[in-house]
Amino acid sequence: MKKVFLMLVIMMATISCKSQEIILNREDISKYSEIITKRFQTFDAFKEIHDLKDFKLTEDEVLKKNFIEAVGLNEKNLPLVLRFNVDVKELSNGSLSVSFISDNEGESCSGVNCNYCFFKKGGGCGCNQIGGDCNHTITR
Repeated sequence: MKKVFLMLVIMMATISCKSQEIILNREDISKYSEIITKRFQTFDAFKEIHDLKDFKLTEDEVLKKNFIEAVGLNEKNLPLVLRFNVDVKELSNGSLSVSFISDNEGESCSGVNCNYCFFKKGGGCGCNQIGGDCNHTITR
């Protein structure tokens, strides 16, 4: 898929969550943060996550998967990055159809002596500082 997934502003996308459908038309995906936050909270390990922000649609070319990512705080108010995979289809008019997958995994990266964790291409977590590390959690 195209690098367009790395953009925060999406030309046009449809996000489906059970029976709910939202259409993004030249809008930031974070406008729908409430619905995306509720989806994150369906995962057991994310029940205590709060203050989610910086929502974005990403693609991991190595895993051949698309994700919705966000940054938040855990139950100890420590920062972490989290994501869950989504189905993305490019429609004939150039817009994107983004659907939540009913039985998928969520992931998070939380810092251990690290002030910024990120998801590495192909899986796992990375840290932006020497000597720091990030814990990788996978949940259903």
